Amino acid sequence: MKTTMKPADFETPRGARAMLGKNAAITAPRRSRVLLGATLAIAMMLSVPAAEAATPPDLIKQPGALNLGGTSFLDGFGRLDEGFTFLQYFHTSNLNNITDIHGNTISKNIVNDPQIKTEATLEQLSFTTPWHPFGDAIAFSAALPISNLKESSSPPPGANLSGNGVGIGDMTWGPIYQSAPFLLDGRPVFSYRAQFQIISPTGSFSSNHNLNNSSGFWTINPYIAFTVKPTADWEISTRTHYVYNFAGDSFSNPPVIPGLVYHNGQAGQAGFVNFASSYKVTDSLSLGVNGFYLKAFTDDKVNDIEIPNSKQQFLYFGPGGRYEFSNKLLANLNFYFPMIADNVPSGFQFNLQFIYKFDSLESL
Repeated sequence: MKTTMKPADFETPRGARAMLGKNAAITAPRRSRVLLGATLAIAMMLSVPAAEAATPPDLIKQPGALNLGGTSFLDGFGRLDEGFTFLQYFHTSNLNNITDIHGNTISKNIVNDPQIKTEATLEQLSFTTPWHPFGDAIAFSAALPISNLKESSSPPPGANLSGNGVGIGDMTWGPIYQSAPFLLDGRPVFSYRAQFQIISPTGSFSSNHNLNNSSGFWTINPYIAFTVKPTADWEISTRTHYVYNFAGDSFSNPPVIPGLVYHNGQAGQAGFVNFASSYKVTDSLSLGVNGFYLKAFTDDKVNDIEIPNSKQQFLYFGPGGRYEFSNKLLANLNFYFPMIADNVPSGFQFNLQFIYKFDSLESL
């Protein structure tokens, strides 16, 4: 039988939760999302109106180690010949607004003037094997980020934000199936790639902080990426992910409440899509637009109890570009601005990705 938390569960000291933050793990490349919550009990003590206090207690939430906008242009194409490909990501975000389930800025009594900055570097290594079923390719990749979390707020009246600074994030890894390009009159017009991704909680985590480099739990995050080329110079790409988070016992800065033991925290199921389109303006330079959209399908759970109004939804959009230095080295540049932000911190985000292709195994 499904159990759902009622408002009364938050109005007692046993349900009190002053402030909980997002596990700001970052990977390919992305990755920084920080959710902050407050219970109705705390809001009542702070004399916050009920409408402003409707933010759920975020004991656990969507992992930050999700590739939100990190890959974009020509995403469905990939290496077919045997060898290694190295990908280097740089990501920065400046989140200065935290919203409730309706997309409204939360009360200053909960968090006053939040400033959440993330700087991250992520290294990804992909190996294309000599196996070529149906003319396609089997590959494997692994990615590991290092992030620096900088946070501040201006209490009183709001609560302090705390993070564990520089640390290793969660590893993303798994097998890949890369299709060969589909040709029309000798020109590539379509290609796709699928990967069964696993996010392992390898990163640094401390229950004493609101912001962490790791989520503290395992996640399955499979995706399929497509690229269509209507013309030789114009491409449209999408990457669709499914997110299933396993239960775990890692909680960010949980309050000490006599008689209460936290266990079985589980972020809700979700899906997200990266989308991009670019046009080649020179032999080396392509300019375009890019974005990403995430929507949670189910509420988060703590102690096997659903937390109402804990679903996230956000949409980011902005300009971008791609530059090919050679047939072995290229770079993608993406700028993202928040369009929709429900139950999440929001603000400007920036990604820079370098891709280098080794000629062969022998070149190593």
